[in-house]
Amino acid sequence: MENNDAGDVKIFQLPPETIETLWPSLRMKLNPAIERSRGLINEANTRDKCAAGMWQCWVAYHGTTLKAAVVTRIITAPSGRRVLDAILAGGDDRRLWQRPIVERLKGFMVEEGCQAFQLLGRKGWERVYPEFKVEQIVMEYRP
Repeated sequence: MENNDAGDVKIFQLPPETIETLWPSLRMKLNPAIERSRGLINEANTRDKCAAGMWQCWVAYHGTTLKAAVVTRIITAPSGRRVLDAILAGGDDRRLWQRPIVERLKGFMVEEGCQAFQLLGRKGWERVYPEFKVEQIVMEYRP
């Protein structure tokens, strides 16, 4: 059963030097999303980029329990436009963390001088975050 009491949820970005130590717990949250990426993202690359500080790893704790992990990266286009890109998210009791983590990431987007924040996810997420405009669809052919 999902609890709607998000008051005790703490959201923070992990320092890169903690990724290796915390990876066993993080992988439990992130691997389902990695598997759904259809090979576009893999576990080793995700761990390495977060540990190197190239990507950001965010966590949501409810009390002392890790509820979710989210991986973001900042993309800078040749035009100079910066976009915060949430590429992986996973966890338990999503109603506890889904709104607080996106609010924190919106703040991070502004702090980092990004002009947009984009999420890659399954179609149902557009109901969860109605303030996000669906800009494009991805069509994929697999023989």
